[in-house]
Amino acid sequence: MKVVKKKKVGNSIEGSKAKKMLEKTLDTILNAPAFTDPAAAYLANLEAINSVHEEAPVTQEQWELLYEVAKNIKAMAPWNFLHESEHINILLPGRDEPITIVVMGSGEMTFGIGIFPGYDALRRLEKMMELELEEDGISAAFEQHCINLYFGNRDELETEDKNVIKKLGLKFRGKNEWPYFRSMKPGFMPWHINYDEAELAIAALQNFAMAFLSYAKKEVEVDFDNGETLLRFYDSETEYWCNVAIKMPIAPTVLPKLIISDEILTAKLKKKKKNRTKLGFALTYFPMPIQDNEKFRPKLSRIALLLDLKSGAIIDQALDTEFDSIENAVVNLITDYVENNGRPASIAFSGEEARIHIEDFATKIGVKLEENEKLADVGNLLISVMESMMNSDLFDNLKDLFD
Repeated sequence: MKVVKKKKVGNSIEGSKAKKMLEKTLDTILNAPAFTDPAAAYLANLEAINSVHEEAPVTQEQWELLYEVAKNIKAMAPWNFLHESEHINILLPGRDEPITIVVMGSGEMTFGIGIFPGYDALRRLEKMMELELEEDGISAAFEQHCINLYFGNRDELETEDKNVIKKLGLKFRGKNEWPYFRSMKPGFMPWHINYDEAELAIAALQNFAMAFLSYAKKEVEVDFDNGETLLRFYDSETEYWCNVAIKMPIAPTVLPKLIISDEILTAKLKKKKKNRTKLGFALTYFPMPIQDNEKFRPKLSRIALLLDLKSGAIIDQALDTEFDSIENAVVNLITDYVENNGRPASIAFSGEEARIHIEDFATKIGVKLEENEKLADVGNLLISVMESMMNSDLFDNLKDLFD
């Protein structure tokens, strides 16, 4: 993707031409894989964001463009005009899904710009905002896919950030004045951006600045309260960048589900006698990053837990790193329990992510599923346990959670 250069900018095209341009843009969106084949789009997105290979570094030219647009955005102070829930969407040439821009800072805590590349990234953000206290907020936070431009304090920057600023000959001073960039990918710790992410960020931020100016000058009126967004798109025929208020079509949601196809295994487990134990099943991230190579993004393992709901004791646990995937870890965890102890009276869970990993398996072996909101906080509890018991057995028990 090329860096966006200055083109004709327009939002005052009248009549049938403007309507035709907008209809063509919406047609592009509605014919994107996210709409026509959401499952394939979902799998392709996972393959892209889960890459842990060495990534090409950002070039000097890219850093210059990034910090130039960062300084311009800081001067505009968009957080004085837009709330975090009031998004601007940009459809870049060559992309069939809009990039969503989220402005941070209306609450005067964290200032910056979030770049969410496509529908899947936006859904992950919306899930985190919706779940907050309802489910495991830790897992939702580690599932984000975005590039963030932050305006923070000097002590928030790492050595690499300071070296870039020094090499560019820039100087910043004061609270919330130091720009720096971070990449977030599902299952990984926040990391420095790479070459491809820099290209995307440059194009997205340049166009956000132009779209925001159009909104700030009241050239485009957007009714955010009634579901409108500001959409900026490029028409190749007229060579116009256009800013319009529109209700974005809602992309279909893909809910992957773990399906157990081993009929021999399920038939064998279904014959096991039932016991009286009520199990709890939790799926979260294990808060201990793994980094085999300092050039790679630190990864977070996912952990599946089986608990005794009555006592709060953890019966067994399995990490995705032990079984190549979290799906294999879940299957092995439940299979081992049933083979050694018989089928439980029930399995409790909390949240969609946990349900889609055990629903099919539990149904096929004849085990009742129940929802239990208390299991939503397991991820947060793991964090606190690790902080206070670094030298103790992490998996002692979670009794306090169920008292």
